[in-house]
Formats: sequence, C-alpha cells, structure tokens
Amino acid sequence: MSESSASSRIKRLVNTYSGLVLMGAVGIPIGVIVGAICALFGRVLLAIGAFRDEHITLLLPFLALMGLAIVFAYRTWGKGTDRGMSLVFDVGH
Repeated sequence: MSESSASSRIKRLVNTYSGLVLMGAVGIPIGVIVGAICALFGRVLLAIGAFRDEHITLLLPFLALMGLAIVFAYRTWGKGTDRGMSLVFDVGH
C-alpha cells in the first residue's frame, strides 16, 4: 500500500467520522449535566416526600388554604383553561 493511498484513506475516515466525534464531545458533557440535574431533582422529591410523611399532622391544616390558593390562581391567571383535560381527550379522539 502506498503512502498517498494510506493518507487519502485516513483523510476519508476523518471526514466520515469527524461529525460523530464532535457530537460525542458535545453530547457527553450535556448528558453528565442533565443526569446530575435529574439526580438532584429526584433526591429533592424524596426529601420532600419524607418531610411530608414525618409531619403530616402539621401540614394537614394547610390543605384547605392551598386549595383556596389554587382556585384563586386559576380564576386570576387561568383564563381560557375552562375545558381542562377535555382538550387533551379531544386531541386523542
């Protein structure tokens, strides 16, 4: 095999796989960052659930207040959401 043939083959390989190497170089750090965020989110959810389970009697009186806050938010900022989940079912049918 001649030297020019080998160099042209190497150039062809670099041209073929350079995009794949670039996507891997960009994708791996993005995957690590997103994985870390997901792990943190999961740990926070577990901590919130444990807090709720340990302090159920302390949090129980606030259920009615939170219900009123949700109704207030829907009536104040939720204009046009009257149909709610029926919009999702309409799209499915």
